[in-house]
Amino acid sequence: MNVKQDERNIKADIKRAVRTEAHFGCAVCGNPIIEYHHILPYHKVLCHEIHNLIAVCPTHHYKADRGMISKEQLYGLKKKPFNSVKENIKDDFFLGSYDKLEFKVGALSFIRTPNIFVVDDFPLISITRDESNNAIMNAKFFDNRSNLVAEIQNNEWITYFNEDQVWDIQYSGGKLKVNSKERKIFLELYANPEKNYVELKSNLFYKGHFFNIQPSKLTVGIERPKEPMQIMIMKGGKFTDCGNGIVLSSFAF
Repeated sequence: MNVKQDERNIKADIKRAVRTEAHFGCAVCGNPIIEYHHILPYHKVLCHEIHNLIAVCPTHHYKADRGMISKEQLYGLKKKPFNSVKENIKDDFFLGSYDKLEFKVGALSFIRTPNIFVVDDFPLISITRDESNNAIMNAKFFDNRSNLVAEIQNNEWITYFNEDQVWDIQYSGGKLKVNSKERKIFLELYANPEKNYVELKSNLFYKGHFFNIQPSKLTVGIERPKEPMQIMIMKGGKFTDCGNGIVLSSFAF
């Protein structure tokens, strides 16, 4: 038996249960970049059980492994993790240079285009620059019931805790993934400042309009009681040095 390898092979449903218990952050400090620590060492128990696992950030994982956080404290943190008194979980992105940044939405690209999606003069997603030419992102992500599930404020992402809207949250290496239910991705955002691009996959809603973003296409339409009405499907294109990207108005329909 390879104990070290088996120690890392924790089933996905157990990981999600441990993340959920910790409110999707480190149980000690709330950091959304988490690892899974066995309170009783794996080499002794040789199994992965929820009651013996706790979500911690790399720093607190290091401390827990070396006995710098006691087992009693860890069990206490499982019952009352840091984020249990918070209304949201958040962290920041680094996006790179505004002039070079390519914002990828499905098969579309936006370069030096401040307002990516606009509905009734309201920018759902915008990319601007600061005085040092760094790209600054602001965005709001609503579900189809007009609930604000997540947003980005000046490169800081915020996901709100609501069991009816959020099933899982995962974040690491500049990649944020929010599931509204099992196997249904509400939002997936990946920022790579080294290569100057951001990729977005999501289902966006606002005032009855929707943007369904898939890797191969973008579908834009209007929510209807019986079935959605598609306005357009875009399978490729590049917006460069435009004031606005895709603009929709309720008065047009």
